[in-house]
Amino acid sequence: MEYFITEPTLGVYLEALGISAESARTLFSLLDTDKSGHIDIEEFSEGCQRIQGEAKSMDIHVLIYQIKQFLTKWNEFTEHADGHFDRMSRGMDNVRRQATGDFSSEERRRCSFNVDETLPSSRASPQERRSCAADEDESFDV
Repeated sequence: MEYFITEPTLGVYLEALGISAESARTLFSLLDTDKSGHIDIEEFSEGCQRIQGEAKSMDIHVLIYQIKQFLTKWNEFTEHADGHFDRMSRGMDNVRRQATGDFSSEERRRCSFNVDETLPSSRASPQERRSCAADEDESFDV
């Protein structure tokens, strides 16, 4: 397909027919139902039958409905993912602060380190569990 579009003489032919390269790609995608990169005679004839004529009102409304459903689900997914990324970011900030000792007095009060009292230093080893409340009702374990 790309060869057909990028070949200068074929590009001139498409242009003479009033077909843009993007329209040709779209048509090819519609006809190539098995996604093989080639259109056999069966795909061509079935595709031409499928796309002939004008869209019916019902077809348009079905597409609008399906797109709205997709956009609703996509919005839910992106909000869910954004929430997870925000929590991960806050957790990583806490890990960085713990590693560098860069805590404000409020953060020190809020954070609890589950460290064995018998350790000689106040710093815990990386294997020990640390948790710090990033929000009032959440904690991050590192």
